[in-house]
Amino acid sequence: MIKERMGCPCKECEGKEYEINYSLMELLYKLESRLQEKGRSLTINSGKRCPAYNASVGGYANSPHVFGKAADIKVEGMSIFELAKLCVEIGFSRVGVYPNHVHVDMVRPYPSRFWYLSRYGSKPIYSGKETDFEKFIKKVR
Repeated sequence: MIKERMGCPCKECEGKEYEINYSLMELLYKLESRLQEKGRSLTINSGKRCPAYNASVGGYANSPHVFGKAADIKVEGMSIFELAKLCVEIGFSRVGVYPNHVHVDMVRPYPSRFWYLSRYGSKPIYSGKETDFEKFIKKVR
């Protein structure tokens, strides 16, 4: 079950109820189903975060993770670019490509719909007005 994998890992939050955005859950289930058809499984690195845990991992104060609207995911044996492309096709609002995971969320595309971080500690490259994911990735790779 995806919802069980979306909870905050913080010991302070253990057993507390948390809300996950319905649209995010729906798309994660759709993604997992597509992956299972290919014999692959979805790993959720991070889902809902309480404000304290979010701060401890260096997340933005208003991160969509805090509001249950984001997930950081990966799939063993699938490149982050393949996974990101699949996430765009499925319909996540925003998709961020990181060195070892893909961030997906369901918030308004600001400052842009896509971004790419080539290595941790570097600044992300935003897609701006580019709406074609493949064109964006070709520019930044």
